[in-house]
Amino acid sequence: MKTQRNIFVILFILTLIGCHKSASVFKPNHESLTSNYTYPEWFCDAKFGIYTHWGPSTYANQYNERIFGWYGRLMYDSVHPAFKYHQKHFGNQHQFGYKDIIKKFTAEKFNAEEWAKQFADAGAKFAGPVAVHHDNFLMWKSDISPWNAHNIGPQRDITAELEKAIRAQGMKFMGSFHHGFTYRFFENAYLYDGAEAPLLYGPERQGMPKKTRDTKEWKAIPRDFQESFLAKVQEFTKKYQPDLIYYDFGMGWHDEDIKNKMYADYYNEGLPLGQHRTVAQKQREGQQLFYSTLDLERGRMAFLTEYPWLTDDSPGSWFYYPNTKLQTANTMIDRFVDIVSKNGCLLLNIGPDHEGVIPEAYAHILKEYGKWLKVNGEAIYNTRPWFTFGEGETKNTLGHHGAANSASGKAKGYSSKDIRYTRSKDGKTLYAFLLDWPTGDDVVLKSVLAGNTNNYKAELLGYGELLVGKDANDCLLLDFENIQPKDVESDHAYCVKITGDGLDWHPQGHYWLPSTIKLNWEKDTKKQLLTSSFDVIYPQRNYELVLNCQCVEDAEVGIKIIKGNQVIKEFSSVLKACNTPQLQAVGLIPFKTKGNYKVQVTSVKGTILSNSLLAVTRDETILKTGAPI
Repeated sequence: MKTQRNIFVILFILTLIGCHKSASVFKPNHESLTSNYTYPEWFCDAKFGIYTHWGPSTYANQYNERIFGWYGRLMYDSVHPAFKYHQKHFGNQHQFGYKDIIKKFTAEKFNAEEWAKQFADAGAKFAGPVAVHHDNFLMWKSDISPWNAHNIGPQRDITAELEKAIRAQGMKFMGSFHHGFTYRFFENAYLYDGAEAPLLYGPERQGMPKKTRDTKEWKAIPRDFQESFLAKVQEFTKKYQPDLIYYDFGMGWHDEDIKNKMYADYYNEGLPLGQHRTVAQKQREGQQLFYSTLDLERGRMAFLTEYPWLTDDSPGSWFYYPNTKLQTANTMIDRFVDIVSKNGCLLLNIGPDHEGVIPEAYAHILKEYGKWLKVNGEAIYNTRPWFTFGEGETKNTLGHHGAANSASGKAKGYSSKDIRYTRSKDGKTLYAFLLDWPTGDDVVLKSVLAGNTNNYKAELLGYGELLVGKDANDCLLLDFENIQPKDVESDHAYCVKITGDGLDWHPQGHYWLPSTIKLNWEKDTKKQLLTSSFDVIYPQRNYELVLNCQCVEDAEVGIKIIKGNQVIKEFSSVLKACNTPQLQAVGLIPFKTKGNYKVQVTSVKGTILSNSLLAVTRDETILKTGAPI
């Protein structure tokens, strides 16, 4: 017995040593963070999360006039409409400031279980609150600041209730932090009631003129304020153990050692709990991209990436206000599919009202997601990108915001020509999403090379089996002749599940990407010269120049790439003889900077009978050599 007891003690000590070691894997420096971080498998599988912009600003915005998302800042700006709005509804800022708005935010009807049930029914795999917005009001029970939901306003630990309810529904838990900007948020409050609540408004400071905004001086944050920023994050993560934390802008203004400590401590805390965590943030530059998840606010990638990323988006304004106008469920789901096809995940914002109820307009969006994912979820969850993200004509811009991405509603809607792809993890199943109902009887998947079509099975999810064939270019063809939209369970993006041996990426597949640049050519017959100009908006990438040509015999062309008066690349390429016009790649063109470029193509040898040309961005990083994850 004594020997067994000694063995047990030794094993117990070794276990403690092992836990201690695993808890210190991440050191607060770039080298350690980069070498030890990997993207969580659960995040790559999840694809869909939900968070909530909800707090005192929602109470302030309850009167239907206009949106003041940054209410705590704008109400102290004497030239902004929010200043008079506040006086009209709440009184003079000297007597009734933002600190008093907080006291009115009591959230009488908040029910964490109801929220979590709605999120789970919508198909979300992770969810959580905006833990603290720019206004510095903490939505959890805090020992650091008295300005928290347990002490003031709701007088409940909102985060604790949500954490319990969300995990009970089988979802991962997250929290988002927006207080990186708090130091500048209340800079005019001290002209009014700021001195009455310094722990909320921060230290007294002068507002800087607009011309100095976004300068290094304006972004300089005192060290003690940075340490307070970090302490709040660490209190939250230790109390509620989130699987993911998200940072709005402003974190990039903090000192490197503060940020590195936040990363290292957060990742290390998760190790003994068996949590594989990630931090979503917006900083594109520097080392953080190697140990965090890049987030694009109301934005998307324009191309496929080798790394997973996140879009945070909202069907309307971030905070709810009465009679809010939302994007349609169809628009939001189409964007969702586009995001997933490019190796992204979606974090969808829902805006509860000031009492804590999810309004019907948002509840409808959630129901539509849930209905659609019940039919098409197998093509979203646990999938990975295919060799190409898709094909079609509708483009989106790269980065944050923008009409083609969200909110403004000015973007061109997707058509039936817009197709997006995902694949199963084992690579045996291909999913093709049609972002609108086909206008004809047949749908041609130009990116899919079809071999023996007898080997394939195609199923329209929510309907049943489709007939398959191939066109003259050996592209896979789907027969929709006998199907009407009313026959299909899902009425947003339509997904075809394709299985069978021999499916492959068509050699011309990436020529049909939405990022394709069509070139209009001027022809000089005497000089046998073609000239075209175009604008590059995505630099630091290779563009592939392609000629759609018919040649009696092998022909040679010379190509010059010109910016301004400078030739930046000059080369030649041989085109193979062909009886009918065919797409032939003639070379890769590197573009280092944005701007207008000119391309010249000269016949060096032989005759090109057909000379329609185009330039194509390569389907970068996901190539046939293997997927990134």
